[in-house]
Amino acid sequence: MFFILSALVLADSIKVSFNGNAPITTDDFAAAFSISGISDNQQVTSLALKRGVFDISEISKMFPNLNELVMSKKATVINNRIPERCFYNSKLQKVHLENVQTIGKEAFAHSSHLVDFSAPGVIDIGLKSFVDCISLKSFVFPPSVTELPKLVLHGCSSLVNLTIEGAVHEIPEFFFTGMLNVRFVYIPFTARDFISPFSNLVNVTLIRPKPAKEGEPPICPARQAFEVPRFANNLGDYIFTGCQNLQHVLISENIQTIGVSAFANTPSLLNVTFAEPSKLFRINDYAFSNCSRLEYITLPETLRSNGKYIFAHSNNLKVVFVHSQFDFEWFSEGIIALTQGQIVELKDPVPEADNKKPRFTPWPKRPQMKPLTEEERKRYTPKKSNKKENIVFFFSDQQRWDTIGANGQKLDISPYLDQLAREGVNFRNCFTNQPVCGPVRAVIQTGLYATATGCFKNAAPLPDNQPNLLADELKKCGYNIAYIGKWHLASDQDQQHYESIPVPLKYRGGWDQYWVAADVLEFTSHGYGGYLFDQDNNKREFTGYRVDCVTDFALEYIRNYDDSEKPFALFLSHIEPHHQNDHFSYEGPEGSKEKFRDFEQPADLTKGKGDWETWMPDYLGCCNALDKNLGRLIEELKEKGIYDDTLIIYTSDHGCHFKSHTEDIEPGGSDDYKRSSYESALHIPFVAKGRDFYGGHDSDKIISSIDFPPTLIRAAGGTPPAEWRGRPIQDYNNPDWENVMYSQVSESYVGRLVRTHKWKYVIHAEGLRPFGDPGTDKDTWTDKHLFDLEHDPTEKNDLKDDPDYYEIKQQLRELLIEKAKWAGEGTLKIVDKTTKTTNDL
Repeated sequence: MFFILSALVLADSIKVSFNGNAPITTDDFAAAFSISGISDNQQVTSLALKRGVFDISEISKMFPNLNELVMSKKATVINNRIPERCFYNSKLQKVHLENVQTIGKEAFAHSSHLVDFSAPGVIDIGLKSFVDCISLKSFVFPPSVTELPKLVLHGCSSLVNLTIEGAVHEIPEFFFTGMLNVRFVYIPFTARDFISPFSNLVNVTLIRPKPAKEGEPPICPARQAFEVPRFANNLGDYIFTGCQNLQHVLISENIQTIGVSAFANTPSLLNVTFAEPSKLFRINDYAFSNCSRLEYITLPETLRSNGKYIFAHSNNLKVVFVHSQFDFEWFSEGIIALTQGQIVELKDPVPEADNKKPRFTPWPKRPQMKPLTEEERKRYTPKKSNKKENIVFFFSDQQRWDTIGANGQKLDISPYLDQLAREGVNFRNCFTNQPVCGPVRAVIQTGLYATATGCFKNAAPLPDNQPNLLADELKKCGYNIAYIGKWHLASDQDQQHYESIPVPLKYRGGWDQYWVAADVLEFTSHGYGGYLFDQDNNKREFTGYRVDCVTDFALEYIRNYDDSEKPFALFLSHIEPHHQNDHFSYEGPEGSKEKFRDFEQPADLTKGKGDWETWMPDYLGCCNALDKNLGRLIEELKEKGIYDDTLIIYTSDHGCHFKSHTEDIEPGGSDDYKRSSYESALHIPFVAKGRDFYGGHDSDKIISSIDFPPTLIRAAGGTPPAEWRGRPIQDYNNPDWENVMYSQVSESYVGRLVRTHKWKYVIHAEGLRPFGDPGTDKDTWTDKHLFDLEHDPTEKNDLKDDPDYYEIKQQLRELLIEKAKWAGEGTLKIVDKTTKTTNDL
């Protein structure tokens, strides 16, 4: 053993330097101190370990009054580790440790005098290692640290400078909690996610990547600013909650999500800028709530989804600017709810016209259809059979009534559907009961109006244990069931996010047999390419045009169906011709713009209003692709020899007004293509061919989506549940069939309406949240529209304030109140603003 000890004796303390060339024990220290004349270990305030292997736990016990601990490169500690709670509640002020690789849990916790700490070789730092080191002013995580522990610096209230040099991939939640005075935080270019780290950084000035060169200014020109590093992908929940002095935020182009309350309660925040081109996809609940100085903000056009009350109680908010192509599809409880602000659209530049010669021949006009011959009538009359019909429910999305030839479309868009109408029945007055994707799907799956299940808006999943589901009723009738395509009834805006991952079995509405679907198909696919998930949650990828590929799964099911004892019910749910949310476009097959450019202007759409002039060719291209795939499905049924034993229904969830009726939007609401009481959004195609639907004729009887489920159960040989609110459409020829439709409107405003052959009467409940309130019999309802559809089919002349139509309006109010009761909504109170009278029958 060889060691050298040197000591400097001061008035009230001793500084010790220790050299050795072998493991040094406490006995060695004692012997050395005896030789040096040091009798009291508690007098040692400074210890330098220059050479040797030391038991650091024993050192911490021997020298309880250490203020300074320095370990050189030639000194090591046992296992290269500072054990747990080794210097817990110590009096250390300065620590420098070479060759230490691990710092244990709470190793320096509550060392309230610790001002300066460095350990350049450390790899692993334990949980709460420096918790409540209230005098610590600076801290460096060296490059060797790649994983940051939780709460490691919790309560370090004097910390001003923090450097993270390593290739960390996550900054854990609450990492900076309690650092009230931190001002400079340097972060490396390798971090990916920011998860709740910066809550309550009261005096934060700047967070940015570490300067690349020595001497580079450590702060940006705009003091009290935050520049989100380019390497970051997500800003986590509560990341800047309560940052009292934060004024300017620049969010880099790579950020995809902003977390819950990310910048909430930042009273000094003046400016939020999104770098271009942005990848921002979602802003979560209350992200900018209580930002009392924020007045203007421009959202990037890439935003698809947002939580509720994003700017709530930001009392000075004046304008939220959005792009004219901004998609309101995923707005939840209103982006400006609980504010005084408004949404203003920024007009994007019109793309230059392509003057090149079209590569595709314009689509031909629809040929004149001849009346059915007697021979055709006989051929199309179904033969009597005791065998149950198979059922194919072919469901499109956002398809206008006038896109099919049987309803007057001039281009030859739908030859297969037109032929199906010649064999069956075309219902010319079919309407949706809720012109939004998710709610009307809930109507069809439950047999109830959307408010009865709480599914009155998008991102509202079917209730748990919902009775009398369509799928369950079909199984009771002895059917094998299959669901393919878009579901849109599993995700919500809180915990359940299945937009792009498999839908768990319990959220599939009873469709528990053959399943190839995605909850929100526009999240998992585009016009060309994407994926769905099968019943075992395996990803089923495709590369071709989406309508073709989704239909392929249906053809696969029919082709392989071999149960001769049981019929099948196939629900084929396409997303076309719905617009593609993340592209702000309608994605028809290649060449649609040239093929369908000679379309005829629909009478209800006005030139220069909305975007139909731009997108109608692609929209019609989508409809034509649907028709071709209906033809493929029909051929497969014929090939299998079951076409004559199959009921085929073709319909859609709602129509499309192409942003031409956004004048109805009320505060806190939004609309893009359908959230409206106008015919453009409500009127949908419905063609049925089967044993109860034949003859090749049109019917003018009024039917609606609420009638679809009882129609399917009647066809399956069952009795629709008494709780269901619809009627089997098989009874349409009965003389007592009532030609009235009742519908609910949400997300743009809270509304109700009744429609007869001649009249449409609409009411609304002002002051409610279009994305948050369903509307009840406790609310006050007033007139919104009255149209004479017989003389004004395009709804240009609103008669609601015309005194000549007061009696008509009274009759329609009574009818609407009656239908609302039948829908389970109680007795609605309708107030006439002119006469101040109330209908509450």
